Amino acid sequence: MVAACDASPAMIAQAESHGGVMNGSPIAYTVAPAAPLPYPDQTFDLVTCQQGLQFFGDAGAALGEMARVLVPGGRLVASVWCPPEDCSVFHAFMLALRNAGLPELADLMTTPFPRWTADELVARTRQRGFREAAVTAVTRDLVFPGGLAETMAAFGGTPLGPRLGQLDAEASRALVAAAERTFAPLRAGSSIQGPMRSWILLATV
Repeated sequence: MVAACDASPAMIAQAESHGGVMNGSPIAYTVAPAAPLPYPDQTFDLVTCQQGLQFFGDAGAALGEMARVLVPGGRLVASVWCPPEDCSVFHAFMLALRNAGLPELADLMTTPFPRWTADELVARTRQRGFREAAVTAVTRDLVFPGGLAETMAAFGGTPLGPRLGQLDAEASRALVAAAERTFAPLRAGSSIQGPMRSWILLATV
């Protein structure tokens, strides 16, 4: 059994629109929160959570649910972004928002980047029913081949998008001008490119 859930109906619809995985098992999609998960106890051998834990209202409860649905010896693999200073593309956009006089939007951008240490993440996981947990850091480059225009368009597709779309012409121009400066160190030819650092959590129940 392969199951996938997300609290957003739009995200589930987007996933379903891609169809199945070639030569892979069918995937059962469900609109559901991270806690409680809509599955019986000890259902899965493996749970994955990619850049989701930091968004949950109660990360501890979500971890407890992941432990509950795993069979004994089952594993969890999760990724969590490190602080924004270690995620250069997003950090550059946060700086652009602040420099353009949009501090409230800059503060909203910090949500996906909890300042958890590796030890804190291990402790949170063990407190929720996992007997083993380890965290390592992995860095990969985020690349926008289309340069600043593509980068700005990508941020328009984030949860911040509706707020960005409501900016008046003057504020929009100020944001683009600020972004020209803050993204300058990340220019690589015609691309915008910068490292993104994540914690990778491996845990066993």
